Amino acid sequence: MAGLERLNTVRIAAGEEIVEIPWSSRFELLERLRRLHSGSDVLRCFETVGATRPVELDAASTILVTDVIAGWADEFGPKALPTGISTLHEALVDAGASATPRSGAEAPGVAPALR
Repeated sequence: MAGLERLNTVRIAAGEEIVEIPWSSRFELLERLRRLHSGSDVLRCFETVGATRPVELDAASTILVTDVIAGWADEFGPKALPTGISTLHEALVDAGASATPRSGAEAPGVAPALR
């Protein structure tokens, strides 16, 4: 049964932490990312990872996902976010707080924690 449960969730690496969210929450997050031209790299990360490996986001993708979740929370309130999305946001904010893009340029600010 544990193997079936794993297939119903997706694992996302956030720094040293691995966050699991339900497949339905992944779907809703990816639908929001699909609306953005800049979301294609993040979508590719989610869509190409295997069932057992965690999704790994680079610094720019981490910032994009945190910004999308923050906007989502602003629109509907943090309590209305799907299961696991607030936890993912918090973990990504913690992981991305010191991240810089691979180009070496300064990273734009990461969205603050949800309230």
